[in-house]
Amino acid sequence: MWTIPNTQLQPLYNAVGLDRHTRNDAWKAPLRAFAETLPLRRIVQHVLRDQDLLTTVAAVALRHPMGFDKLILLRDACGALIKIDVWWEEDDDWGTIHNHRFDFASTVLHGELRTRLFVDAAPATTGARTVDVYRLTVPQNPKDAVPQQRTLLPAWEGALPAGTTYDMRCEMFHMASGTRGRTTVTLVAQGAPRRTYSLATRDTPGLLPVTPMSVADVRERLERLEAL
Repeated sequence: MWTIPNTQLQPLYNAVGLDRHTRNDAWKAPLRAFAETLPLRRIVQHVLRDQDLLTTVAAVALRHPMGFDKLILLRDACGALIKIDVWWEEDDDWGTIHNHRFDFASTVLHGELRTRLFVDAAPATTGARTVDVYRLTVPQNPKDAVPQQRTLLPAWEGALPAGTTYDMRCEMFHMASGTRGRTTVTLVAQGAPRRTYSLATRDTPGLLPVTPMSVADVRERLERLEAL
């Protein structure tokens, strides 16, 4: 059942119902309740003290092309997972407008997450802009090289401080960024993929580049989080 087992986070997996492949309408409350009872320090200490878990987490840890560290702490065989995303003090790049293959819910454990949301609009809508959007398919598909034109209208922009919990459907176009000078950490409950692709504004087609991490990299980052 598990590709990354984590007994500490399995109660959250069960409470959210990630095994049922439902949409994320009711995920925020159990995620918020769990985060209120389990501090970030205890989450990272659990991984640091279990060498097998640390090695497993490091095998899939990466520096995400959207400008944050992605640390998957639990994942089932269908792809549902629980992770922490980290924007360090210098991570204030917005990346590109994108959506996802999956629904998720997230709670800000530390710092402040900046977010922009976009909705589809008619081309003549005031404030909207027409952009080239590429599919990012897993596994890759020849259609990924063909851009689609979408007209997107900014719908909301704001900063989500620590303690904020939110959710997002796979179809929602958005951007996210950390806040300069602050470490921002989110705990994310992510459902199994609902489709094979995401969409992102790009100048060129192809999957976005990622930077893998070593066990030493992950240990160093977790120790930094433990000290927050």
